[in-house]
Amino acid sequence: MAYKSTKKSQKGLSGKTLAILLIVLFGGIIGVSSIMLFFAIAPPSATPSDVSTFTPIDYLNPDKDISDDIYIGLHVPINVTATSDWEAIDFRNFTNYEGLTGVDNDEASTVIEDLTDYPAFYLEIVSGATENYYLIVNNYENFDYTFYVFNNSADAIELMVDEDLTVIDGTDVSGNYTVLFTISEPTDYILCPTYDPTVSEPVAVNLSAPITWYTTYNVIQFEFNDTIGIEDADPTQVNITITDDNIAFVFFDVAGVNETAYIVFYSVLSFDYTAIKQVSFELLMGADIELVGTDIGTFEVSDATDLEAILGTFTTLHA
Repeated sequence: MAYKSTKKSQKGLSGKTLAILLIVLFGGIIGVSSIMLFFAIAPPSATPSDVSTFTPIDYLNPDKDISDDIYIGLHVPINVTATSDWEAIDFRNFTNYEGLTGVDNDEASTVIEDLTDYPAFYLEIVSGATENYYLIVNNYENFDYTFYVFNNSADAIELMVDEDLTVIDGTDVSGNYTVLFTISEPTDYILCPTYDPTVSEPVAVNLSAPITWYTTYNVIQFEFNDTIGIEDADPTQVNITITDDNIAFVFFDVAGVNETAYIVFYSVLSFDYTAIKQVSFELLMGADIELVGTDIGTFEVSDATDLEAILGTFTTLHA
């Protein structure tokens, strides 16, 4: 698989600023990463504490402290001291970490640790919400961490409609289309990407390529009847431009299953159970190719040494 950047997001990236999934509040001040999505770096105005504490809050109920319901684990660097050249260490590589003794599946409200021996650590959401990992760079200091947690829906339903709001299964006509989808479980209101550093060989980080920010994304999959052309004026060329490219980008599979393309969501999608989310886009197709089906699901990215060799597994979210 690979992406190909073009204007807007026709064949790849939108070029928009990184959307931060993890929001960490240090001493009441929101601190977000300027480096990458799963990093959280304390801003200069943050006030260090004597110990590190952890307060998870529900993304949909930000005023609610759910520390007693969320269980976390901490993973710290192996053989790293205050005098180590820690900047030379590959901090994303999970094999460079080990579980912190005594903190492997504990209520967040009970975790109070001195982390001044470590330059960074992984915070793992073990249970009580969607399992996830956040890499936090603390620079050998303690902070009071408040962070969002999510309950990802295990099921979603989608329909594709044309400009006349007619439901279609496929088309050979270029034009403007919309995918409508909703969550079918009344207790699950979220679709969000997640990061798992334990998957074998996670994709090397490339800040210009959102496909490397996480390991699991929510996606709309498009299936075509022929191999997608990647050259301009190719009779099997496909261009997709998203109306709101602040929430997603287009990813074309040109190294594996060459008949598929994806709208990949790198932001959190939250909505009421009764509401319908819609994603509008322009689909332009060459004379010799047609869309034969759409589906909504998750896309897991792993086992890649570079962007041209990304492997992935698509799993439908349909019941």
